[in-house]
Amino acid sequence: MAGAEALERLCGKRLYICPLCLQGFREAQAIDELTREHVPPEKHGGKRMLLTCKECNSRAGSELDHHAITQEQARWFAADQSYGRIPMHLSFAGLGVTAELRKEASTNIIRVLSECNSATDIERFAKAAGTWGDGAELQIGFRRRHIPKRSQISWLRSAYLLAFAWLGYRYVLREVLKKVRLQIKEPATPHISNFYTFDASIDGRRIGVVQEPHKVRAILVVAQGHIVLLPLFDGDDSLYERIAECQGGHSFRGPSFSWPDKAIYRLDHATAEELATFSSLRW
Repeated sequence: MAGAEALERLCGKRLYICPLCLQGFREAQAIDELTREHVPPEKHGGKRMLLTCKECNSRAGSELDHHAITQEQARWFAADQSYGRIPMHLSFAGLGVTAELRKEASTNIIRVLSECNSATDIERFAKAAGTWGDGAELQIGFRRRHIPKRSQISWLRSAYLLAFAWLGYRYVLREVLKKVRLQIKEPATPHISNFYTFDASIDGRRIGVVQEPHKVRAILVVAQGHIVLLPLFDGDDSLYERIAECQGGHSFRGPSFSWPDKAIYRLDHATAEELATFSSLRW
């Protein structure tokens, strides 16, 4: 297990520590206690990159990723792009059915779901809809709702996991990341802010280091316009407060790196010479 090897190189312990809750697991527990994690979520085009414990993975799906996926679908729909399938409810003349909205080629299609409605309800709705004329109203209600802040925290979680996959335990086991993990664990409570922004003009995926402006030195994670900043060095507890003080946005400058296809735990496997080079960035 690559993660266990990385931790062993770092501190001599042969364990895999879930990067979110920091609970340790022996390799014999991997099948029963750990799950493969997509970064970002699979519906955002993420790849299986690392392991998290089952509890952290399942909680994220319902508390965070659902909100990010729903918000992204709404954005794709508004931009006339492919958006997958959006569950919805149709109401007409006092009758209602469960349906879905999807895009085929350039056409938006509403399909009543036979698996979610009785045959009688579908027949009644179709008969009523056949009388649809001027002045009649077909009401459409989307069944999924999203909380924008939870969508942002979903992207924070993905950025944190990517930084772990890229840099390893030497990065995430520092005290400065404690508030980030707490925000992911407790999305209803504001622990940090100003960590996220969105810019539709920025395409692609990358991870890098913000060196300028100096006030905002940080780890930068970008994925299709979603931009997340993470603390760069030990003791930087005021990063998000400094971001709030900056007016009018930023043009971030600094080294940029390719989005990893798998966990490489770069700092955990670094030689003394490589760590000396990293020290110039104050890891």
